[in-house]
Amino acid sequence: MKIKILHREYWTLVLLIILPFLPYLHVFWKNNSSIWSYISKKGIFKHHFLFFDDLDSFIYHTLVWISVSLLFYLMYRNAAPWVKPFFLFPLYFAASKLFLLMFPQFIKSYRYAFYLVTIIPFILFFLRKLKESPLFFKDSLIKIFFKISICIILVFIPILHESSRFFPDNTSMIQFGFIKVFSYGFEDASMALFTILQKICFLLPILIYFFTKKTWERYIALVPIIIYSAQLVNIFNPNLSSLDEIEIYQTAKFTIPLLGILLLLAKANDHQERIKHWIESQYLEIESIQKKKLLKRQNLINSKRQDIVGANTKVLEKIKTELEQELKSSN
Repeated sequence: MKIKILHREYWTLVLLIILPFLPYLHVFWKNNSSIWSYISKKGIFKHHFLFFDDLDSFIYHTLVWISVSLLFYLMYRNAAPWVKPFFLFPLYFAASKLFLLMFPQFIKSYRYAFYLVTIIPFILFFLRKLKESPLFFKDSLIKIFFKISICIILVFIPILHESSRFFPDNTSMIQFGFIKVFSYGFEDASMALFTILQKICFLLPILIYFFTKKTWERYIALVPIIIYSAQLVNIFNPNLSSLDEIEIYQTAKFTIPLLGILLLLAKANDHQERIKHWIESQYLEIESIQKKKLLKRQNLINSKRQDIVGANTKVLEKIKTELEQELKSSN
């Protein structure tokens, strides 16, 4: 049973590595004219071009939200118990985006109705999971402040992403106090800021997962952290003709050695788990042997008690000798 669980955990870790690379498939697909001609001929996804310029753009965004939704789900499943319920917020945010992307009629007419209908069961489910999670108010004040801050960040990730809708269009610069955001090669500054916030919303849950997870598996999260960080940095380079297409090559010098190190860690952990399993089985075997010995001695004592009734002096002396020997052997 334990071996099956171990394999399932490793499949989860493999998915955490692979999923950030999923959106890059559109780079290979868009150069395949036979795929696009077949899709255009059959009219597949024809209703999804309400908000996209072409099929490639729609495929790319679909792959992005599929990969992010699955990433957040896996992190929710494997997060530390105290923060696990709060990972539901980025998961709900990503899953909602994916659903609205696949059903564009909801975006056009029923966007806010969708949120109103789904937010109530989501909050109820979150409260139930929050009740099951361990409380962290017994920690030190610094740890409590740190954990509350993390929970607040996770809760506000959907709000942070949706705030991009209120930025003014057709502007070359947007200023927030001392922070200035320019167009960086995008159509306008609002589109650039929208893309920046989107990457930040992808990065924050992964960073939180990395810093709150205490086992070796957290280093798996370094792969999506490197990929999304490269995507975020490239936004500020106006000389790039395309985004989310070259990062897989830019980060190869980091991700390939990292994958080798993670493979060694996985093997070491697998060896350690096998040793633990063997030790536990030995403990169980020793415990079983001890129980059998105790049962045998208890049966012996009970039989001797029965022999005492109506026994003569010679038999009593014999029973006494046997019990003394039993006590000496037990000591």
